[in-house]
Parts: sequence; C-alpha cells; structure tokens
Amino acid sequence: MPDAAIESDRRPSDRLVALITPGELEAMFRSRGEMHDGALCLKPTDAIEFVQVCETNDLAVIGVDSFLSEQDAMVPSLHLVADFPAMSDTDWIAFRRLCNAESEHFITALDERADMMVTLSIAPAGAWRTL
Repeated sequence: MPDAAIESDRRPSDRLVALITPGELEAMFRSRGEMHDGALCLKPTDAIEFVQVCETNDLAVIGVDSFLSEQDAMVPSLHLVADFPAMSDTDWIAFRRLCNAESEHFITALDERADMMVTLSIAPAGAWRTL
C-alpha cells in the first residue's frame, strides 16, 4: 500500500480515471448550448467550464472552432480556430494538461460577443498517440 503522505502530495489529476465519456460530457452541456450539424456549440464562458470538466475527467480538448451565430446559421470564424494535437509531450497527463490549458487560454482570449459560439473537439486518454 502506498505511503499516505506521498499519495496525498500528488495532485488529484495525476491519478484520474475517466469518470465520464465524451458523449456523456456533451449531454451534460447540451442544455447550455445549441446543436448545429451534429456539433455542440457553446458560449465561451460555458466552453471554459467544459474544458475544466474535461481536465477533471481525464479528457483533452484538442481543438476549438469559433463561429458567429447569424439568423439561425453558424458562420465559421476561420481566423479563430485552434488545433492542439500538434503539441506533443512524453506522456498522456502532460499532453492533456497542455491541451486543456491552451484551450482555456484560447477561449478566454475570444471577444465575449453575444453572437460568438465555439465547438470543442475532445479526446480520451487511449486516443492521444493516434492524433
């Protein structure tokens, strides 16, 4: 059995087991966003919380796409797109933390416009080496 003092020094996110699946996470946030072409679109403030929930559930946000909502259509903002799979690290935990921190930073930097929405691409631990 591990030494309790050593175990308590480790951050909880160092020993996570995925608590929810990507599909369950999307279902949790569906009432806070809009579905367009099969993708969940969230306001930036909700998207930041989505990223935080990903981190606590051992999921990585590997991409953020931004859209403007205009008369029942989502218009892509191609200059406000970020993909994080190119970021590599030596292990899943470091990769997940880096992707989620960069995703949160990117979303925070978006203008808080009333018509701004984002979609998030996520990956579970088992998929990170194939991205």
